[in-house]
Amino acid sequence: MNCYGCSICLVNSHLAAHDEMLEERINDYQRIKEATHFSVKVSKRIHEHDYVFWFGDLNFRLFNPINVQSNFTPEEIAEMVKRDRLNDLMKNDQLSNAMCEGRAFSELVERLPQFPPTFKFVHESDEYDMKRRPAWCDRILYKAKNKIVKNVSLHLEQLSYKSHPNYKISDHKPVSSEFKIMVSTSFNLLVIPACLELHTS
Repeated sequence: MNCYGCSICLVNSHLAAHDEMLEERINDYQRIKEATHFSVKVSKRIHEHDYVFWFGDLNFRLFNPINVQSNFTPEEIAEMVKRDRLNDLMKNDQLSNAMCEGRAFSELVERLPQFPPTFKFVHESDEYDMKRRPAWCDRILYKAKNKIVKNVSLHLEQLSYKSHPNYKISDHKPVSSEFKIMVSTSFNLLVIPACLELHTS
């Protein structure tokens, strides 16, 4: 979309599932990025837009496919969540590691989740389903283009990033994020609050 002369791209994707499918998720990301084209010349590709928001069930897991012995069991992850050891769990987060290694989503930014893993729950409950390792499957990433408009840089501020544990009709807990973005008008620059909300079911 175009908002007061600024291009905004919203990408909602559901990538390959299961712990061991990391390479397929990375390939999914690359295929979407390379195959998606728009008719506007200045923003023909996803990452050519002024603002990009990429969200959905990205399906990255808390699983190291190279060193399987280092992985936590589902029960260990659930216990670490209860003890608020989220930072320790994040060390095995496939998405964060893929971004750091430049393999996928490295063009984007994510505020690290400060909420418990959003997958996989027993329906109609707050208990994790031990058939799967709990993981932060549902994510929202973003970026603002390095661009000057009327001597002012484009600016994006993330106001919130949270899950909604009261939602119980899915094995996922939905995630939402609220952003403020700066856009140009004929007369000045405005800060426009834009809210993105992701519901995965």
